[in-house]
Amino acid sequence: MINKRSAVYLLQCVALILGAVTVAYWSLQKATANAWYFSSLYSLQNWQQNPAAFKESDYQSMLLSIGRAVEQDPTQPHYLHIKANIITLGISQHWLPKSELVTARELLLDSINNRKAWPKSWIELARVQAYLEGVDEQVINYISRAEEVGPYDFDVHKAVVEIMLQHWSNLQPQYKAYFFKHLLLALRHGYKFVEILKIAKQSQQLPLVCLILDKDSRFEEIKRSWMNNSYCAK
Repeated sequence: MINKRSAVYLLQCVALILGAVTVAYWSLQKATANAWYFSSLYSLQNWQQNPAAFKESDYQSMLLSIGRAVEQDPTQPHYLHIKANIITLGISQHWLPKSELVTARELLLDSINNRKAWPKSWIELARVQAYLEGVDEQVINYISRAEEVGPYDFDVHKAVVEIMLQHWSNLQPQYKAYFFKHLLLALRHGYKFVEILKIAKQSQQLPLVCLILDKDSRFEEIKRSWMNNSYCAK
């Protein structure tokens, strides 16, 4: 017959075993998710280094990998953020329908719910919202949140400039202040300002940015640099 002391001991052993199994299962889930994440990250880096060699089949494999990472660890904010980025890249290549922007927005919102202090998620959310609805008060709200948590983040400045340039023809006058603000803030990052000129060229707004550089004395250092000679010199 099992006495009271033996029963307590048995229950403690069972609890320890169940706890160990739970921890082992949780660790396996995390490790598996991490492996899928790095698989997708490796593919993404290959794409960035040699985009011409990247095929739609490669993209689908990358999307599947990050999707499995999110399935294994659905609250990991970085996985959610990267999956949203991969979806928007797929849309830009016409490998996914534009309706998937809604999915990207939901992923970014989930990422922010789990990590509110990462500026890149806020600014990516602003970018996706602008694609969906144009530059509106919601976009400005997301930009403001990115500014709060990443006031010195060059990626924030670059993204704000890009958002505004891509929507310039329909941009309400009060929102143009954000463009000029972040154009000036990008100056603090020295040679990285060339990324602004690249964005302007891609957005077919290089003449506008070059005119600002030419007329505004605050950009005098850029005017004297190789960047101006490469992108704005006639």
